[in-house]
Amino acid sequence: GDVLDNIVISLCKFTQLLAPSVDNVMVSFARNVKSRRAALTVFGIIRSYGDYLTEGWRNILDCILRLHKLGLLPASMLEMDDFVDPDKKQCLPSGPAVPANKAQTAGWWPFASLTPDTGQEPSPEDKDAERVMRETIAYCKIDDVFKESKFLQAESLTYLAKALILASVKAKNSAVPPPMPLAPVSPADEESAVFCLELLIELTLRNRDRISLLWPLVHEHISNIIGGSAFGPVMMQRAVVGILRVCIRMLHKDEVTDDLVKSLALIARLDPQNVEQHQLAERIAIGMLQLVKANASYIRSPSGWQVIFAIVKSHARHPSASAYALDTLTYFMLDSTYLTPWNVYPALDTIEAFIDSPCGGHTRAMLVLDMLYALYTNTHSLHLQHPQQPSPHRWSDMWLAVLKGFCQACKDLRADVRNYSLILLQRALLHSDANDLTPSAWKACFDQVIFAVLTELLSIAESATPNRSGVEKTLVRANFLLSRIFLQQLPKLASLEDFHLLWMQVLRFMEKYMTAGANDLAEAVPESLKNMLLVMSTNGYLKVPPCSPLQQRVWDVTWQIIDPLCPAMKAELFQDAHPHHSAALDSVSSLAASTASSAADIPLPSDQLIPDHHHHQPLS
Repeated sequence: GDVLDNIVISLCKFTQLLAPSVDNVMVSFARNVKSRRAALTVFGIIRSYGDYLTEGWRNILDCILRLHKLGLLPASMLEMDDFVDPDKKQCLPSGPAVPANKAQTAGWWPFASLTPDTGQEPSPEDKDAERVMRETIAYCKIDDVFKESKFLQAESLTYLAKALILASVKAKNSAVPPPMPLAPVSPADEESAVFCLELLIELTLRNRDRISLLWPLVHEHISNIIGGSAFGPVMMQRAVVGILRVCIRMLHKDEVTDDLVKSLALIARLDPQNVEQHQLAERIAIGMLQLVKANASYIRSPSGWQVIFAIVKSHARHPSASAYALDTLTYFMLDSTYLTPWNVYPALDTIEAFIDSPCGGHTRAMLVLDMLYALYTNTHSLHLQHPQQPSPHRWSDMWLAVLKGFCQACKDLRADVRNYSLILLQRALLHSDANDLTPSAWKACFDQVIFAVLTELLSIAESATPNRSGVEKTLVRANFLLSRIFLQQLPKLASLEDFHLLWMQVLRFMEKYMTAGANDLAEAVPESLKNMLLVMSTNGYLKVPPCSPLQQRVWDVTWQIIDPLCPAMKAELFQDAHPHHSAALDSVSSLAASTASSAADIPLPSDQLIPDHHHHQPLS
């Protein structure tokens, strides 16, 4: 250990690559046989005995960084994976900066900075020196140091990782304690910092079986980069891409899943302004798509899905990243096995974000609404697989939450999106899966979903916005939905102690819709009311007094609201002492018995469609 470190440190000095002056380094190394032999020897030792190196890694890395500045490293060490580039590769900048007045010179090369600014081609002697230097560095096989790092012992690997971290930032900004007594690290420019970060990520990927050893160090380093303000856009980009690259390859490993999720959370917490400033959105969105495709079946923790959906959701409205983010959501929704009681809510939030997104237009919004309906149907399957879940992961909780998603979409100012959402909401409410729900669950549905939708649609209708096109058609649909669902669930609703209050709310909304100023509604609402009253009467939920106290309350509430709206309706429907003697009731009784409710596709509103009430029990 110590002996090898001392040998390596001495040989690095003999290479003269660490000389203070870059000019002297170039000349000395290219024309000094001892320097070249020292370089060949030290890198040969590293390839053969790097297992035992600790402190010496610092000096090796200093030599590599100097060669990077001179543009003499193998091209394979300068490539970096990138999600945006079509070839998924970018080249790290390398070599000395090109003076503006020499950039046009066809013979510009690394040694040109040593020659006077004459605009002349380098001499044959200089060209020969460059050739010798490049050949010597090629024989050193420096890239093998990192390619073969998987054979390093744990201690040596840790020292190499720490040396990379320390070399990539200013010593005063490094939060990682030095593994050994070191001289202060000289400030690294961003090119060198990015180069070191790329080597660190590559080192991590090549040692995937020891990821738990390296990742705490890497995470802390990347956290300092992302959380700080001292780095430029390239460093920030590479830190974010580095997290994604490692997570794509390693997230399936149980021993580091939680740690990698914490690193992904760094991306989730990025300030949107920084994301835009550093051109990160598209890279993140493409990376997340690859991550989910590679690891969806391995992500089991609630926190993992929460972070993933938070990142996807944050890109729903970004012009260049939204399409990739939607692809990620689509991939998740296409396989119901990825859905668990613990990721329903994050998935729901993300779907709602895409419905509201201006990107993609109306067509995409309606495709996302289909995803919302798929989520609705899949939640019942989850209930069957996980029947004993605490709140808020019970079936009734998830059912109500997804219905609220449709409620949000029904507020959309785009008529086609709004109407399609209303159709899907009605289809969901009529779905057979909802038959198992309790009366209290249905009451919550009316209070938090149906009445909320009706309120929002009235608000749109009353507004002066020019985007209220088609709102009257929506109101007719909403009126039909109210009466249809009320009759469908009448037996359960009527068992509530405060059924008369719920019925009063239904009537109040129908009153508001009838007086909303739309001709179609002025005709549709009375017909719906008549249909509802006839069905209620036929099945014993609305009785002419004398009757029980509960039935009396229902009767009183009914005519308190309807009489001012439709003064003739009571006499028309209840002209005899007993409602069932009415000819009107006789005719509708047959209709009510023969019409069955269905959860299939919902046609355009028709007040002639009423649900099956064969098994309704009358109010006592």
